Amino acid sequence: MGSSRARAYAAWARSGKDQSYAPLLDAVIELLPPPPLDVLDVGCGEGRLGNALIARGYSVVGVDLDPAMVALAVERHQAKLADATALPFAPETFPVVVTAHVLMEIAELDAALTEMRRVTRRHGILVAVIEHPFASGKNVEHYSRPHRYHWPMSFGGVDLGLGGIHRPLETYVRAFERAGFQLQSLRETTLPGFDPLSLVLSARRTDATR
Repeated sequence: MGSSRARAYAAWARSGKDQSYAPLLDAVIELLPPPPLDVLDVGCGEGRLGNALIARGYSVVGVDLDPAMVALAVERHQAKLADATALPFAPETFPVVVTAHVLMEIAELDAALTEMRRVTRRHGILVAVIEHPFASGKNVEHYSRPHRYHWPMSFGGVDLGLGGIHRPLETYVRAFERAGFQLQSLRETTLPGFDPLSLVLSARRTDATR
């Protein structure tokens, strides 16, 4: 994401015009263990989620692959430039990892989830938000096949680059299992005209991988 797109995305995210964010945040908070806890936000973007968690008593460190996003995130919390498949932290550093609308943008899904498990403490929690596969599936020819898609949405005349890789729900569930996470709970968010919208999953790190 270029700097102009990053600035446009940040302006949109901070404008309060993203109606999808409030139900997403409510679902994430519901599935998180209570604060105080250290949280790693993978794919933190401009820091919106981390900022909301800090306001609720969590300590947050974010990572993002985009330098422009990291520069924006540090206005709100600690943030580092890093790839989700190569996180710059020691094993079992964080009791909680969150990632919001990131997994569907990552081609190497197994590698990213394996890294998230590595930095999660034993019996720690991952809370992951993805665009609901039933929603992204409307943009592709076959629900059961991975395929890139794009949502044509702009802010201030700049395309926000929304979209990612559609994957069926089973693909995500199997990837969690292979990485060593056991699914615990899920929540679905919805808005008028966008039903369903997001899928929020919580999973606990296990001692076994597949």
